[in-house]
Amino acid sequence: MANSLTRSLARRLDTSPPLPGFNGRVYLAINDDVAAQPGVDPHAHYRSHGHRELRTLMMPGYGIDHPKSRMLNGAERADWLDAVKQRGLEAAIAQHPRAAWLKTGFTLAGYLMERPRIASEVDEPRQAAFHFLEFGLEDGFAGRPAGWDRDYVKARYGLEFDEGTGVTTVLLALLKKHSPLDIVLDEAQMWELEGLSGQDMPRLFDHEHYHAMAHRAGRAPKRFDRATC
Repeated sequence: MANSLTRSLARRLDTSPPLPGFNGRVYLAINDDVAAQPGVDPHAHYRSHGHRELRTLMMPGYGIDHPKSRMLNGAERADWLDAVKQRGLEAAIAQHPRAAWLKTGFTLAGYLMERPRIASEVDEPRQAAFHFLEFGLEDGFAGRPAGWDRDYVKARYGLEFDEGTGVTTVLLALLKKHSPLDIVLDEAQMWELEGLSGQDMPRLFDHEHYHAMAHRAGRAPKRFDRATC
């Protein structure tokens, strides 16, 4: 289902409407360089420039106020996991009225790291993408990764960035070819996307032991470094 969902989501985001719940006043308050432009229309600026720059859209802890763009009714929201299963996860994400928010700097791995309780409740990690659209946005969570690891990104994607490069720059490069549901920027995020604890697995995973066992089984990684392993 993962590849099918990625394709469905890509088609949806290519033709997505303006962001439901986008608040022009908040956008200008956060992005003061935009606000300084005489007569600027925040909606027009975001559509023409802001979305390509992954501009910040929400104040920390303050979510969107747009109940009309919810997918679920009150009863369904009380048991949202069951509602998603009945609708089908692929359709629930790709057809969600707020699906365009997935291209604002969100990554599924970032959201799982941001919401450990949700990560522990879902049956499979991609259900958390629906939670972000239906609930997380209203709760003020953006799902943007807090950081990235230079060696990990190089090993996984073959891309090199200078030390000190911001997360936004790395995301912009990766989003050209990868779905926000698949992007991973460090080992902890990788474990979360695998359905394991990103807080604990980097400490518990014995890379050298794993490499030795894989080598013994004739399946050793091409390189010895931890990111490749």
